[in-house]
Amino acid sequence: MIRSVFVLAIALAIATGDSDDTTPSFHRNGEFNRYYLYNSRVNGQQMSLTTQSSDIIQGVTTVVIVHGHEESYQTSLNPDLRRELLESQNVNVIAVDWSIIASLSYSLAQNSVLSVGEYMAGFLALQNINPASLHLVGFNLGAHVVGVAGRRLGRVARITALDPSMSNVRLTSTDANYVEVIHTDGSSNGLGVQIGHADFFPNGGGSQPGCWGNDACSHNRAWLYFVASIRDNTFNARCCRTIRQKNLDRCRGAYLPMGGNELIKTPCSSGIYRVNTRSSYPY
Repeated sequence: MIRSVFVLAIALAIATGDSDDTTPSFHRNGEFNRYYLYNSRVNGQQMSLTTQSSDIIQGVTTVVIVHGHEESYQTSLNPDLRRELLESQNVNVIAVDWSIIASLSYSLAQNSVLSVGEYMAGFLALQNINPASLHLVGFNLGAHVVGVAGRRLGRVARITALDPSMSNVRLTSTDANYVEVIHTDGSSNGLGVQIGHADFFPNGGGSQPGCWGNDACSHNRAWLYFVASIRDNTFNARCCRTIRQKNLDRCRGAYLPMGGNELIKTPCSSGIYRVNTRSSYPY
């Protein structure tokens, strides 16, 4: 009940622009972010917002996971992706929880993307993590949050955007050295347009096998495919010269694996890829 009243107060403040200074209050909503660390030393340790963690393993990749609208660090892609990463690789995983803001209406959550991403960038800078070892992963609105964070940090190795949704602030290919986008519901929840260095369109990027016109199912396939790619990546996508070639399933260019945790990939000149999947795990 207390949380519900708190969230309602935040929503009213954003909607009315109430603030104790001249800055609209949603510009400070990143203050509500929380961060949880997972690696071979700790399992879900809440991290201090003001001090550098001594439990971050140096010299390995750090994967930062950002959930989407109406989710939290314990829902959607987070538990499955953390498990696959930690069981198969020596990595740090930082789960970002912005659920207090993400639980609001889509329009209000969307208005906070910039703030959430900027505060996230400040937190990661405080942790003194080498940007060249950072892999930022975001689903839905979280895809744009990681874009903002990468933009602010600079020189981030990789961003993976999982079916990014509509947003006033958008991820771009300049937000990391390598930006990979997986589009699975481009006709409804997702953007469905090229915004990265490599844009993957499984099964054409629209309705996914086994989802039978269920847009939410197709939307979630982006993170399900990504999770499935971590241990044994069989998503060998073909380069397409044009979007039309992608739509017609006539791509004959070089292969590039979709997903995975590699920090460096070299996409084809068009950056357009298609891979066809099955309807159930491991797809």
